[in-house]
Amino acid sequence: MNWSYIQYLIGRLLMVLSLLMLPSLLVAVIYQNEVKVILAFVMSMIITFIVGKVMSFRQPEKDVFFAREGFVLVSLSWFLISIFGALPFYLSGAVTSYVDALFEAVSGFTTTGASVLVDTLDVLPESLMFWRSFTLLVGGMGILIFLLYIVPNMGAKGVYVMRAELPGPTTGKLESRVSS
Repeated sequence: MNWSYIQYLIGRLLMVLSLLMLPSLLVAVIYQNEVKVILAFVMSMIITFIVGKVMSFRQPEKDVFFAREGFVLVSLSWFLISIFGALPFYLSGAVTSYVDALFEAVSGFTTTGASVLVDTLDVLPESLMFWRSFTLLVGGMGILIFLLYIVPNMGAKGVYVMRAELPGPTTGKLESRVSS
C-alpha cells in the first residue's frame, strides 16, 4: 500500500476544498453577514488549506497506484472532506453541535439532502445556505473528479479512483468514460 502517495493526493484534495469555500465567503461578504460567519469561512479555509499543504508538502518518489489504493483514497477522501466541510457550520455558531455540523456536511457531499436543522431557511445565514447547497453540487459532480482534474499526471492510475467512485457494476474499460 502506497500511503505516502495517498496522503499526497488527499492533501491536494483538501487544498481544492479550501478553494471551494471561497464562493460561500463571497456570498457572506455580499450579504453582509455577521463577522462571525465571515471569520468562520476564513478560518475554515485557512485550516483546510494548511492541513492539505502539510499533507502534500512533498510529492512521493513512488507513485505506484492500484485498485486498493483507489478504494482507500476514495474512502479517506469522503471522510476527511466531510470533517473539514463541517467547519463553517460549526465555527460560525449556526450549528451548535459538531456532530450536527458533520451531519450537514455529509448530507451535502453525499447528495442525501437530509438535515438535522428544524427550519433551515430561518436558522442559517445566506452564506451557510449557499455552502450547504454548494456541497450538494460538488458531491453530485463527484469531488474526486476534481482530484483527477487537478492531478493530470495520474494518467491510467486515475481509472482506479474512477472505479471506486462510480456507482454500480461496470463491465467495460473506463478510459473512454474518464476522458469524456
